Amino acid sequence: MLPSDPGARHIPLPEHTDWLAPDEHLRWLARRTLGEQVWGVARGALADAGRLVATTIEPLAVTAERHPPILHQYDPRGARVDEIELHPAYDGLLDTALRFGMVRAAYVPGWRGLEGTAPRALMTALQYLWMQADQSIQGCPVAMMDAGARLLRLHGGELGERLVPRIADDTGNHLSVAMFLTEKAGGSDVGANETVAVRDEDGGWRLHGENWFCSCPHSDLLLVMARPEGAGQGTGGLGVFLVPRYLADGSRNAVVIHRLKEKFGTRSMPSGEVGFRGAWAEPVGRIERGMKQMLDMVNMTRV
Repeated sequence: MLPSDPGARHIPLPEHTDWLAPDEHLRWLARRTLGEQVWGVARGALADAGRLVATTIEPLAVTAERHPPILHQYDPRGARVDEIELHPAYDGLLDTALRFGMVRAAYVPGWRGLEGTAPRALMTALQYLWMQADQSIQGCPVAMMDAGARLLRLHGGELGERLVPRIADDTGNHLSVAMFLTEKAGGSDVGANETVAVRDEDGGWRLHGENWFCSCPHSDLLLVMARPEGAGQGTGGLGVFLVPRYLADGSRNAVVIHRLKEKFGTRSMPSGEVGFRGAWAEPVGRIERGMKQMLDMVNMTRV
């Protein structure tokens, strides 16, 4: 100990190679909840996650948090692009989580030899380990991909059949998902939201409005609450609409990012203010049950 650094060290150094090994309560609870039939696979997955979180995720998270995202609204020619530059450490966090199976395991049978999909209790135990090191990925983008896949599978019909496999992809060709509920008018009162869905001549929908706090606005798929023209007030008049960042022909949808938020925490994850300028959208499930459907996603991301 240097003379300029006096005093005893009462706090022991943490174990930096495996975060599952010292957590006897997590091991006991996971085994008790999952049962012996699943525990063999679960034990291996949790052990791998415990080492990965300690040796890879935490260092990446520390680096990513020191390098917030940058919004580029225009390219060098002056064309509007609204692209978000992310630090390689942040990209590495997302890639590591997805390749481990933090979304795929819950939707594609056979992960690590399981007969079906991974039980939700196993996914929660993995998330518990992961989020001790990082919330910027597991706490939002990965959680929203997981919950968005659930919403689309439960309520999306053909949309779910088409998109869930892409959301659950673990090879680097995934579709990311975000949910937009917060407006200046709404805030905690989602029923006061003002974003409007207008029926197009071709039978499609166009969204017009502003969202005030949108995490991961660069996502491929946006699940947005909007009120169809003529619908009633309150949450009962809101529907869930799927807004792709890019249209089928490769062009940008009419979604603009005004600015990114300055935050105290999870600074590596972009959150911003977003405007819809007649953005093309598809309704998800039954429009009149939009809020109830969206709560499936909200509850999962919050829990």
